[in-house]
Amino acid sequence: MDAISLSETEMMRRIWIGTILSVLSVVPNPTCSADQVLGGPVGDPTVKASTGQVSTGQVSAAALAAGAVAKNRTDGDARYLHHIDLYDSDNRKITPESDRPYSPRNTCGRCHDYDTISHGWHFNAFESNAARGGSGETADRVGEPWIWTDARTGTQLPLSYRDWRHLFHPSEAGLSSWAMPHHFGGRIPGGGMGEDSQTNVSAPAPSSTPVQSDVSGESDDQRWALSGVLEIDCMACHAVAGVYDMNERRRQISKQNFAWAPTAALRLGDITGDVSRIRGSTDPNDERVKKKLPSVTYDQRRFASDGSVFIDLVRSPTSNACYQCHSQRSVDENGVQQRWAHDEDVHIQSGMQCVDCHRNGLGHQMIRGFVGQNHVPTESMVTLTCAGCHLGSEAVGPLPGEASQWMNHQAGRLGSPQPLHQGLPAVHFEKLACTACHSGQAPRETATRIMTSLAHHPLVSTQVCESFTIGWME
Repeated sequence: MDAISLSETEMMRRIWIGTILSVLSVVPNPTCSADQVLGGPVGDPTVKASTGQVSTGQVSAAALAAGAVAKNRTDGDARYLHHIDLYDSDNRKITPESDRPYSPRNTCGRCHDYDTISHGWHFNAFESNAARGGSGETADRVGEPWIWTDARTGTQLPLSYRDWRHLFHPSEAGLSSWAMPHHFGGRIPGGGMGEDSQTNVSAPAPSSTPVQSDVSGESDDQRWALSGVLEIDCMACHAVAGVYDMNERRRQISKQNFAWAPTAALRLGDITGDVSRIRGSTDPNDERVKKKLPSVTYDQRRFASDGSVFIDLVRSPTSNACYQCHSQRSVDENGVQQRWAHDEDVHIQSGMQCVDCHRNGLGHQMIRGFVGQNHVPTESMVTLTCAGCHLGSEAVGPLPGEASQWMNHQAGRLGSPQPLHQGLPAVHFEKLACTACHSGQAPRETATRIMTSLAHHPLVSTQVCESFTIGWME
């Protein structure tokens, strides 16, 4: 058969197999290409690069005829067991003898649409033009800034690349697009600027402070070449509780070992080497530099006889994963208040998980739960707000759309109690969000201090804290 054209018999064979796979909606192997399904050559990266990928998971006859790489998919509710091959940044399969870290983009991205996922809320923290997701009164809703603390001067600066009031542009603090992931990368799951220094960063604000990397006399490009990029680490959220070591991830980032952080966090092997100690020549092709770069010694027990590795993960992240970046503690004159002195959130006590309300699709556009949030592209998320669940259409008005959504708009959704608010003036509902009274500490005459994971890292061990900038915020 000609290398370009297909015989009629071969075409019919591929159409027949494509029809079967389309009905089953399942591809036998997470990393299989059309040629693998058909018994052809395996692992040719040019197939993926030249023909694209089938994001639906169903292999059409046309896709098979073209030799496109198929995406794995299951529409069942049961967990899919991930016995998968690992790949490095050069798209080479990792074996027990490999010494390079695995790449989430090239490993997870073989089956999941990495580029679509990369536009989610958790990956745009450093972007200046990220949509705020609100409309009307919530169109200008702001978020929590990054808190930069200079221990030498005792200075604290709230930073953001976005045009929020009373905040400083990172360049005004002398922080470059490489230095930001270095200092704050342990508080995000990667992606965005951590993966591409040119990711939607607004022009530096006027400043007399020179912007450079944290390493004196070296440019961003020099450090990126050594540290590697901080790819979206899917396992930071999707690993089963107790499998992913967030503190180890932060430790590697503090050492400037960006590309090695995902491998270390999954405890796939031991990492030796420290990019932060590399000075002078920073050419990664220099043999002297290569010897100093971090290296992985993989745990051979993690590899099956076929070279695959079992990754224990879940489709919906557990609350434990959320707590890594979304915990907070109250602080008084005696320090951080004890956890036992506070009641747990009533939703968590009732057995709910964070993702029961804060949902998302493949695009990872998280439902944040505030009134006025628009999901991509313009779908209203009013039914997943506090009022949407507890009060239904009584509070948020009639629900547009199909009649099949009607049950989602009734008071008492998911067993939530329906508050009566008897005797409470209507102005409260016109001016205040539910969380003004029903979230956090009870209102009092003076403001109380809190620690948050993003600003203060209350979950980071003392050993890791020494490498990070910690500050207080009132």
